[in-house]
Amino acid sequence: MTIPAPSVAAVYAYLLDAIPAQFPADSGIGMYLGDPGNEPGLQFVQITDVRMAWSPATMIGSGGEDWLKEGFSVNVKVAAAGAVANFTTDPLVIVDQAWQLVTYVVTAVREDPGLGGLALVAYPQAAIGGAPVACNIGRKSELIVPIAIEQLN
Repeated sequence: MTIPAPSVAAVYAYLLDAIPAQFPADSGIGMYLGDPGNEPGLQFVQITDVRMAWSPATMIGSGGEDWLKEGFSVNVKVAAAGAVANFTTDPLVIVDQAWQLVTYVVTAVREDPGLGGLALVAYPQAAIGGAPVACNIGRKSELIVPIAIEQLN
């Protein structure tokens, strides 16, 4: 019996194309897999961690190839920051920019919940975080959007 390898890398590649396709032209929003480095820009989307899990889908006799359901979630981090003197940026402006980035991530998944045939179904699970905090250039707002991906293996 051949068990397929998890498709994490393929899902990464799909999201790295689908999410930036939602950005307005010439927006300057950065898209990263992993660490964005020291100078990520004022607005960016970053694919971070994966949580993999398996659970029984069907069990008849020895099970066969498709008896396990593979599921994982990909965490996508969005961040917006405002450069100001004396930390006086209206924090709601920064929060609004971060939530707009969340909208781009959610729209990319909602437009094709099968991720181009890579998943039975994919869906955003939540948006976590968002409270503005002080940073080295002013204020920033960060949120994590876990995207659930379900497959049969």
